[in-house]
Formats: sequence, structure tokens, C-alpha cells
Amino acid sequence: MPRLNAPQKLAFADFHEGYLSRYIALADTKAGVALTINAGLLGFMATRSEWWAAAKADAIVLALLLANGLVPILAGAWSLWTIMPRRSKSSEGLIFWRSVRAHPSESAYVAAIESVTPAKLARERLSHSWALAGVAEKKYDHLFWSLLLTAAAVLITVGHLLFSTLSDPTPKSLATTSPAKVAVKRSPPALSPTPAPKPIPQGSKVESPTEKVIKAK
Repeated sequence: MPRLNAPQKLAFADFHEGYLSRYIALADTKAGVALTINAGLLGFMATRSEWWAAAKADAIVLALLLANGLVPILAGAWSLWTIMPRRSKSSEGLIFWRSVRAHPSESAYVAAIESVTPAKLARERLSHSWALAGVAEKKYDHLFWSLLLTAAAVLITVGHLLFSTLSDPTPKSLATTSPAKVAVKRSPPALSPTPAPKPIPQGSKVESPTEKVIKAK
């Protein structure tokens, strides 16, 4: 069976480096989304003042509040650890940036490139692909736990929100209405009855207002 020559090895190394780089970038993107979600969950929890007040009197609310804070922090830490760049030491080489900087000078690195053979360059690139595969492996191990904890954090937050809503005895319409805005209906004051006029006996003379004035004089 024929073996790959140097140009074929270089072509495969080019494909494999691109393949691994895309997967590493995808892991970083997913970890960044998970980190944003967990930061949002922590911010949402911080604004729920009624949860903090209820936690002082209810052990269940306190446990939910602790889980609501701890799980997003752990998930965010895993996400951040996934994104963090690796800083492993390396000896002189042609591809990895630390290996390049391990050369004593720029001219030394250029001389190493000018003197390399196609076979040696293919070997260097394939070794670099192996190193990239190790980076991808670690990133996806961390990403698995990050996404798992992020899903748990979302479920805990939703459960806490439902629990606080169902256990609140105050009707929503009254809880959200300011006491100053609640209209109090009052019944109108009772009117005192008007006294009925006294009946005039039959046969008596009704005095006119003018006669009353003359009598008074």
C-alpha cells in the first residue's frame, strides 16, 4: 500500500488544522453563550427582593435561593474555564506561537523556516494538529459540565419563580396596586328628613304675610 508523500501530508494537515480550529471556536462560542445566560440569571435573582425577604422565614425559599446563586456561579466558572486560553510551555518549533517565540531571535526563526524540508514541515504540522486535538478535548470536557449546570440553573430559577408565585397569598391585582391609588367607595351622607308642614284646622283663617307684619307692629 503506497504511503503519503510530503505534499499529501501537508494537504491533510491543512484540512485537519481547519477542522480542529472550527470545533475549538464553536466550543468557545457555546461557552460564551452559557456564561451570558448564567450572568443574566444571577442578575435576575439579585432584583427579586421578595425572595430575599422570604428566605429569612422559609427554609424552602432559603434553599432555593442558595441553589439559585451557587449553580449559576459554578456553570459560569466552567464556561469561563472553557474560554480561557492555555498557556503551556513549549520548546522551539515552527507553528505554535510559544514555540515560535522560543527561538532566540527573529533571524533564528526565519533561518529554521528556510532550512526546513517538506517532510519535516509536514511532521511539524501534524504534531500541531495533535496538540490542537488535546486543546479541543479539554474544552469540550469543560463545556459539557458548563451546559449541564446552565440547564440546571435555568430549571432552578423557573422553579423558584413558580414556587414564589403560587405560595404568595396576596392577589396580584392588590399586590401591584399602590394603596394611594386604591379608590375607596363611600356611601353618600344620609339626608335629614324634611319636617312635614303642620295641618291647618278647618274653619281657621289663614293669615297672609302682610297681616302677619301688621300684627307684629
